[in-house]
Amino acid sequence: MEGVDLKYPDALPDGSGLLLTINRGNDLLRSWIAVVGPEGGEVRELFRGAMARYAESGHIVYTTAEGTLMAAPFDLRSLQVTGRRGWDGRRFAPPRRGLPPWALAR
Repeated sequence: MEGVDLKYPDALPDGSGLLLTINRGNDLLRSWIAVVGPEGGEVRELFRGAMARYAESGHIVYTTAEGTLMAAPFDLRSLQVTGRRGWDGRRFAPPRRGLPPWALAR
């Protein structure tokens, strides 16, 4: 993808793919959560956000540009969001560089 940075990779379980953040112009307001399948190929945008991680509950957990922690139900087989995204009530300082300001326990 030309003119973008692919950041914060997170390998999905059982080699089913990879979550990424697409960053345009180093601006979190223009960042998207994306997925690529196990064979590589097309990087597909899912929704706006940054620093996604896959949770064992079957959700993508991610941060908005404003620092809100969100979750979206996600199907590993189809690599599709399967329902509405929701807010868990927590806010963090907006992410800058490096790792998310939160972590998932496994």
